Order: sequence, then C-alpha cells, then structure tokens
Amino acid sequence: MIKESKTLKEKQLYLDKQKPIIVFLHEMFEELVEALQVRMDSLIKLNQINLEKCTKRAIALLQGEVLKSGAVITSDFSKANTITYPKKYIDSIIFNLLSNAIKFRSPERTPTINIRSYKKDGYTYLQVKDNGLGIDLKKYGDKLFKLRKTFHNHPDAKGFGLFITKAQVEAMKGKIIAKSDPGKGSTFTIKLYKNK
Repeated sequence: MIKESKTLKEKQLYLDKQKPIIVFLHEMFEELVEALQVRMDSLIKLNQINLEKCTKRAIALLQGEVLKSGAVITSDFSKANTITYPKKYIDSIIFNLLSNAIKFRSPERTPTINIRSYKKDGYTYLQVKDNGLGIDLKKYGDKLFKLRKTFHNHPDAKGFGLFITKAQVEAMKGKIIAKSDPGKGSTFTIKLYKNK
C-alpha cells in the first residue's frame, strides 16, 4: 500500500499506521526470546537465596506502585528463608507475582499482599496471596498461564508475567497452582523443589 501510494501524505499515513504494529511485534519477539531462554537454560546456576532480601529488592523496584496504591505487603519466611534456586528466576517470579497483585488490585479496598514460604510433605513452597480483583478460573483457568492472555481491562496488562513465571518454575521441575475468587483475590502457590 505504501508502494502504491500516490502522495507523500498518503505514504506517511500508512507509515504511521504501521508504527504500533511494529512496536507490538518487537515486544512479542523480545518476550518469546526471553521465554526460549528459560527453556534453554537447563544448566543455570543455583544460588543460596535469602527470600526476605529478595522480596525487599522486588518491593524497592515496585516502590512507586506500592506508594500510589497504598498496598500493604507482609511476609513470613520463618519456615524457609533460605532456598537453593537460580537468583534471576526467583527475582523474576517474586517481582511478577507482587507486580500483578498491585496492578490488579480492587478499587474497593486497600490492597493487602502476603508472601510466605513453608515446607510441606518434603517440598519447599512459596506463596503470594492478595485481596485483589481475582480471576474467574472456571472461565479462564485453561488460559491463565498462556502467552499474551489478559483477564482485566488494565492498560499495562500484557499477559506475559504469569507465562514467564510458569516457564521459570517448570524449568526447575516445579509447579505453580492458582486459586482465585472473582472480586475477592488470588493465591499463587509454587512448589519450588523437593527437600534433600
């Protein structure tokens, strides 16, 4: 259409229409590269991670959103504060889950988010619970961790955070489970690994 345009103004109009498409494709390409990196990262280095410090870093990165939303974030790592996990994965997992909890808060109440770790049945778990908008799992459960799937009309929703979180958890042979009630909130529980 640009080739066949007769005037410069018409060419410019078509070029302007292409810009958002190019931006979208560029973002999707970057997301797919990151997802592929997770799947190829089978030899990723394991680190001793202090979950309290890791969570404080994530909250510091989200400080603007925390202050703006008035979110109250509590944590309890008394049952398993130190874990053996790739640092870049756990940083990303905690950041994505906290970010989503703030982003998809309910306008009807102060957002409260609790993050905790614990051990059960020989496994170490990490859990993030919020009182936000929640997700209708009967309707969207099979799409929850899919790429570019969003469930609320939020301008910053990209449908990538949960996708990459699941990919990172599964790359380490773990499992992520979601429980959610529309209008009440969500709980994401991650079975990190079997204790030795």
